Amino acid sequence: METLLQVCLRLGSDQFTHKFGIPEFDNLFENGIKCTEVSELVSEESCGETYFCYHLLATFLEDPTKIYDRIIYVDTNKTFRIEKVIELIKNENSKSDENLSRIIVKKIISIDELYNMIIGLPNFLKYTRVSLMVINSIYGCILSQELIANDYTSSIERILFGLKKLAKQEGIAILTINALVMPNNSSEPVPLLGVKWLKHIPKRVSLHQDVYISNMVKKKVFYSKKYEHGKLIHTNNVVRYLKTERGIEIYKL
Repeated sequence: METLLQVCLRLGSDQFTHKFGIPEFDNLFENGIKCTEVSELVSEESCGETYFCYHLLATFLEDPTKIYDRIIYVDTNKTFRIEKVIELIKNENSKSDENLSRIIVKKIISIDELYNMIIGLPNFLKYTRVSLMVINSIYGCILSQELIANDYTSSIERILFGLKKLAKQEGIAILTINALVMPNNSSEPVPLLGVKWLKHIPKRVSLHQDVYISNMVKKKVFYSKKYEHGKLIHTNNVVRYLKTERGIEIYKL
């Protein structure tokens, strides 16, 4: 028998779906980040991944279906700026200190800290209603430490399966921010953290620099797409955008 949460998810309930407030981009995630799932935003260098996090948070704070929910924002690279979130909020009432306090910022710099937070969250969630967690970035704390191969693999696996278990059992949505790198003997960039990480998080959107269009229009243009390893990019399947002082703006040719 389906639970109430499962029924709501199947019917596409807004209460259990988290959006960036950019419809074209939300569509790449099949209309948003879903509760009970781990999704990933993976990016080439300086493509605005943190901007997208701010859009996600601002939209959350203005969503009337989530007024009793809170967000956990895991900041592993010390880049979080609440003023950037405030700039994206359109409703003045949503800029109140009380509303902004619904963002719980956790500064974490090591694998052990991250793992301990993950296994400790179920107890915290008994008393605090959280429906979304953003980890920016997942690779930041994992790659900040020098580990031998076996320790590296086991550390990634315990984080991966800890996140999946947390999302499923506690009914929260989790978004991880990862990086794209170009391996040796490869024609396309791949996400960090290995094959198992890649396979166990199937819902993934990637951010890229659009060098060709940027050269043509003389401004920095980027594009986003559903990440599917080994599949060619078709121009009708990408969402182009600009990074501006007002956040992310969709760019159309």
